[in-house]
Amino acid sequence: MSSLTVFISYSHDSPQHSEQVLALSERLRDDGITIHLDQYLNGTPSNGWPRWMMDRLDEAESVIVVCTETYYRRFRGHEEPGKGKGVDWEGAVITQEIYDARSNTSRFVPIFFMSTDEPFIPEPLRSVTHYLLNSEENYNALYDFLLGQAGVEPRPIGTLKIKERRRGVPLTFNEPTILSDLSPRISLPPRLSVTGKKFVGREQELAMLDRAWTSSGNQKINIVSLIGQGGEGKSAIALEWYLQKSHEGWQGARRVFDWSFYSQGTSAQSSASADDFFNTAFEWFGHADEVPKDPWTKGGKLAETITAERTLLMLDGLEPFNNRQGIMVVNSRIRR
Repeated sequence: MSSLTVFISYSHDSPQHSEQVLALSERLRDDGITIHLDQYLNGTPSNGWPRWMMDRLDEAESVIVVCTETYYRRFRGHEEPGKGKGVDWEGAVITQEIYDARSNTSRFVPIFFMSTDEPFIPEPLRSVTHYLLNSEENYNALYDFLLGQAGVEPRPIGTLKIKERRRGVPLTFNEPTILSDLSPRISLPPRLSVTGKKFVGREQELAMLDRAWTSSGNQKINIVSLIGQGGEGKSAIALEWYLQKSHEGWQGARRVFDWSFYSQGTSAQSSASADDFFNTAFEWFGHADEVPKDPWTKGGKLAETITAERTLLMLDGLEPFNNRQGIMVVNSRIRR
């Protein structure tokens, strides 16, 4: 902004008040603002006061309205006949401009020198910001507003941090028997822990699981364990690989069964137990009436059942069982 012109509208309440308005005008001029003020004229303008006032209002980018009780009375046309015709005229012009702009204008800036004059802000100007000029700080606020440099410069808009939402699993129902060579029997929905975080990376671990699943001959791998501290992403890897095999048609698996022990043994009031797993697994594999009572015999019988066909068995959250021996085995897969 190379220049700024401001018109000051005020009432001649007293010599002291006029001097205060003049002092404000001089300060603004010192700070680079061109001021139109009637006190700078030597006598009456050649085209008369009404035309002079209208021309100055047209030229000004902003109009400072100095509010006092006298100014308000004359602005509203309530002054004694013959007194304060200048403010009466300016008030009519200001009111008409605000009306024409449907109040969408910031040209007119109400100010006052004493807080007791705040109630005398004319009604058309009460919705805009006003300034009490009783301190250097308040003067600087008015100055910044006139120059359009008030407020804080906002930072550039950054990039939205979009996160992928958690996805649900479609509803399905278990089939009592294998439907076909292309349709393995699957325990659904998956019991593996599902988080809302987007899965990224871990290509090496996923490739290792793929190699184990497709191994054969002397290199055949039947059991794979992911070992690590809590929160390192073992369950997330297992779930991602599980979903990949699902999308690929399970690559020859005849049966797919998964189980999570994640919530067991995680508090002082709970202890690790495999009873629910064994009961559910024997029932799912079709041997609910053949569950041995002895734990070792039970485990051997289930292993024999699982290996009867090419089976993908996924166990998650085995820490409660293995921590007692100082081992951290979290996800095991048995396939044949």
